Amino acid sequence: MGMRCGRPLGGREWFANRYVLGAVALTIALQAVAVYAPGLRTVLKTVPPKRADWLVIGACALMPLVVGQVVRRLRATASAPSA
Repeated sequence: MGMRCGRPLGGREWFANRYVLGAVALTIALQAVAVYAPGLRTVLKTVPPKRADWLVIGACALMPLVVGQVVRRLRATASAPSA
């Protein structure tokens, strides 16, 4: 997902590494199974999140990405030569 590059992400770069996308998809699927599969839900003692919980989960999951991109843009504008 290009977290090492020094410039802000955009465009097709999000889909450049299929292995990383596959790993992310597999991780999300396994977490969903752990929460929603009746057998695993009992063993792991999990409960399905409510709609409001999903909003909090989504916001917290996106926070590192958003903050990282803001920092990159600020660094890029600070290091850009003035015209």
